Amino acid sequence: MKQGRNEMCNCGSGKKFKKCCIHNISNTTEKLVNDVSIEISNTTERIVSTNDNFENSDDIKYVTSVGNLPNSIKSRIKKYTNKFPSKVGQCFYNGCLLSLNVPGVRIVYGWYSTPIAKNVFLQHLNNQDFSTYLDTINSLPFFFNMRNIEDKFIEVSHTIKGGGKMVIEPNKNVFWVTHCWNEFEGKYFDNTVETSRRNGDMKHWVNYKVGSIINQEEIFNQHISKNLYTETIYRCLN
Repeated sequence: MKQGRNEMCNCGSGKKFKKCCIHNISNTTEKLVNDVSIEISNTTERIVSTNDNFENSDDIKYVTSVGNLPNSIKSRIKKYTNKFPSKVGQCFYNGCLLSLNVPGVRIVYGWYSTPIAKNVFLQHLNNQDFSTYLDTINSLPFFFNMRNIEDKFIEVSHTIKGGGKMVIEPNKNVFWVTHCWNEFEGKYFDNTVETSRRNGDMKHWVNYKVGSIINQEEIFNQHISKNLYTETIYRCLN
């Protein structure tokens, strides 16, 4: 229970709280906020990025499991995620907060691919030629700002499930969407879908591209700012 300023201090000094330990608490809070600010600054420097455009970004085959990481870091990740489980559909949130709270873990921004056949809006385009993809996508009301990239990729904005941007690769019958995961000592792992993949779901998430998403630092700040006094102070307290 919060102690009132004019109540007798709980330390037993016989003084009122405002004349006693309130100053110690204020100093502790100020230090904690300062520590958190330093950690946030350091974490933004640990964002992994390569090329700033999709077509030249680096491919990564299947991202390794957390279970394949060294025991020391694996136990730290488990301790944190047991207290703050990953949230389904919130990869940016999960990746940012995990990096902030587990030393050595970096943030990776990029894309993952899914077969066209898995998308209810695009599955009828499976195995069609590039021009058919272009014509069809251009006619659908929930797609806009379409861009043909070297007759290999189709970048398009959409209003599906809250909106966003995807890159469609007709020659491989896949589409790519932005994603965030983590890296430790050269090993990439995706804690957001770890449980789902282990349970047999999301088997089609087998290709990733590491890239630089525009305004990635703003994305980071957006996902940690509203949690400044919850998950983000976890590391400072432990």
